[in-house]
Amino acid sequence: LSFADPTIPSVVLIAMSNFFAGRYHIQTRYDLKGSMYKRHASEKEKKKKSPVYKDLDWIDHNRKVIFSSQQEMNEVREQLRMDTKFLRKRRLIDYSLLIGVHEIDKTNMEYYTDVTENEGVVFNRNGDDFIYYYGLVDVLTPYGAKKRAETVVLGNMLFREISCQPPKPYQKRFMKFCDDHLLSYVGMKPPEKKKGWFKKKDKTVIDSVHKRPKDGDKSDDDDESDDDYDGDVDISLTPDIKKEREKKKSQKKK
Repeated sequence: LSFADPTIPSVVLIAMSNFFAGRYHIQTRYDLKGSMYKRHASEKEKKKKSPVYKDLDWIDHNRKVIFSSQQEMNEVREQLRMDTKFLRKRRLIDYSLLIGVHEIDKTNMEYYTDVTENEGVVFNRNGDDFIYYYGLVDVLTPYGAKKRAETVVLGNMLFREISCQPPKPYQKRFMKFCDDHLLSYVGMKPPEKKKGWFKKKDKTVIDSVHKRPKDGDKSDDDDESDDDYDGDVDISLTPDIKKEREKKKSQKKK
């Protein structure tokens, strides 16, 4: 908004959809950052009327957002990847995937037939078990001096696997969590366990304390690089994304 009085600075307004404005009541809520450090809901939180659970609770509850096909899952994953990449490029962190779960009442299945969802609501129905509403929230936290200090003091100095990370590692960790613990499709096979897998600690899913770069190397929070985590998922690429990736490959060859 711009004001007639030049002494009053302009104000930027951001309007966001209510992710939980669906047709069905939400019984369980999750706030997922892709972090594992202290990402359990506290006992105080659990006693609330509508508690918000976290990443480790999601895993403990054996949750998965299951799509009807691999293509449908890939389209949602690609959208998440592009959205978080946009935030990463603007050096924003601390965003979460907010998920609301409605448990389908199997004694009243007629309640779920011929129902049109409210406009603007993103949801997924897992067969006759659950309906998930979801979207990215808390997207305006910059990785400034305060957050850098938090990473250094709580992470590097105290050797804690904290949630706060530079934009690039934050996004990579978030997407890997989506691949490992969030997204699935009907008939999807679990990943094969490699020999000796139990001896190795997956430092991408768990908040690793990033090593200091050697002289001349770019640090993890230097976002000039356009690389991001793509995992082993076969993404259904749209023409514009294909064009973008082909351009990157040609630039790397040069």
